[in-house]
Amino acid sequence: GIRQDVDRGTFEFPEPIPCPDMELFLDKRPRTSVVAAGLPPKTQGTAHANVKNTLRRLKREGSDPLKEPHLIDCDSSDYRSKSMLNLSPCLTRSRHHGHWVTNRGRRTNKPEMFRLHGMDP
Repeated sequence: GIRQDVDRGTFEFPEPIPCPDMELFLDKRPRTSVVAAGLPPKTQGTAHANVKNTLRRLKREGSDPLKEPHLIDCDSSDYRSKSMLNLSPCLTRSRHHGHWVTNRGRRTNKPEMFRLHGMDP
């Protein structure tokens, strides 16, 4: 907030800026065949199931998740798991392994997470 004793009514929120493309933050894409085969290991049961379910849902909705950068919060419970096109879910301590990137067939790596936070790895 702004203290009322110093507020002269001059504050204005800045104009919105366009969101940069997620591809600017991600490492180079592998071949599509590598992406299509990529799923979390079955030993990561929640992540494996969430990615499979989300890929199925995105295809059913008409998206092409192997070409578009959908980021999946794959480690949350089934009903809380969500995906975002060209955006990253919140990067928290409990998601230190990274979110799943559908058009990479893998999780975000540390340098990518640094770039999403505005740091140069």
